[in-house]
Amino acid sequence: MRRLVNTLVFGIKGERIKFVVDLNEELTEFASDEELKTLQESILKDGDIDNLKRKLIRVNKRVQFNDRIDTFLKSFFVFGRGLSQIIRFPRGSTINADGQEELDAEWPVYGEPRAIRPLNSIRIIDVQVNETTGELDGVTYDYGQAKRKVIKPIDMIFGVNDDNNLYDNTNFSGMSPVWTCLSASQSNIVINDEDIPEATRSFSGKFGLLYAGTSKKSTIRNLADLLAQGAWVVHNQANLKAEVHDLARDLMELPNVRESGAKYMTWCTMVPLFLIFEDTANFATANQALAAWHATTITYYRTIVQGILEKYWYDPMLADHFGIDVKDVIAERIKVKPVFEDLIFDTYKDTVEAINMLVQSGVYTPEQALEKLGEDKFLEQNREIQDEVEKAKEESINEAKEDLQKGINNAANIQFIKAQGQANGVPAQNT
Repeated sequence: MRRLVNTLVFGIKGERIKFVVDLNEELTEFASDEELKTLQESILKDGDIDNLKRKLIRVNKRVQFNDRIDTFLKSFFVFGRGLSQIIRFPRGSTINADGQEELDAEWPVYGEPRAIRPLNSIRIIDVQVNETTGELDGVTYDYGQAKRKVIKPIDMIFGVNDDNNLYDNTNFSGMSPVWTCLSASQSNIVINDEDIPEATRSFSGKFGLLYAGTSKKSTIRNLADLLAQGAWVVHNQANLKAEVHDLARDLMELPNVRESGAKYMTWCTMVPLFLIFEDTANFATANQALAAWHATTITYYRTIVQGILEKYWYDPMLADHFGIDVKDVIAERIKVKPVFEDLIFDTYKDTVEAINMLVQSGVYTPEQALEKLGEDKFLEQNREIQDEVEKAKEESINEAKEDLQKGINNAANIQFIKAQGQANGVPAQNT
């Protein structure tokens, strides 16, 4: 079960969750390609955006964002909901290079995140829901030792694998995919810990009756000790009769039952079988299964996780950056979005060949190809080269314009001088 949950979480978040600063969809929804390019140049190339990225990267490193979200997602799937508390520095302060707290005007509204504290979903006592909008207003959490506290949305990351209110008043309760197969997991535990060891002990040796030929207890005891590893009965009754029945069953029946239970658990947790049972699919079938998994389960849950992180993590930091309330972030020019790395099941050679064909047919540009391959280093180098080429091209055009203008000016001066000379009666060639 732990392996299934880990596989599902890793499939969703990838090796590391990154982020991008992009234009607000309100600006791009109906924009033409030319308008979109103009917006990107005017907004995303602003130096203030670089400052925002720097702050976000610094905060994510400090709070160990990737590890904390990993814990959050495992609680999300095991219990049906996940909860983490955001610990903040006081508003308007930060930590300097020496680790000391100092005043900082960059976080004036809610305060810079200091840590993400994982909480146990079982200790959620109650949820406060707005009666008008149905939105979450807070969570009552039991810290133990009779200490309870209401955590407001601005100070937490909260997500629910929603049961869509299938039962009365169950919003924000969550529905765990793990609970549907707990019985199969428990059965496998019994098979592993009790049934298989007991069956192995029972049928590892032969069963039989041995007549010792004497009533002497010491002799009988010695014979019994010699045969203790088998299932033998030593006795001194010459006329004893016994009916022996072979009750043994194939020891592989229990492992087969266990494997069937494990497959059922895999289906319930929405993980492709080939990731857990390596012998159930060949390479070609595995690629198709992975593509189907990505197009359905992974895309669905990534959309949910993306919404959670934008609402509880990135939007408040964006609000602090602009000095506005978090509810007004929706109207800003930019949006911070988490992005996820896909699992690449193909070999690197196969991926390069496939992308190269798309480049040759004009579907991808070289820059898009490098993005697909995840070659950030070469992508940055390519962008620098392109910037230098564009700069050199622009300088060359400007120089050509200047030379052309000089030529025009010189020609105009010559014509003016000739006209003045003729007006004064000077021959044109002398002029």
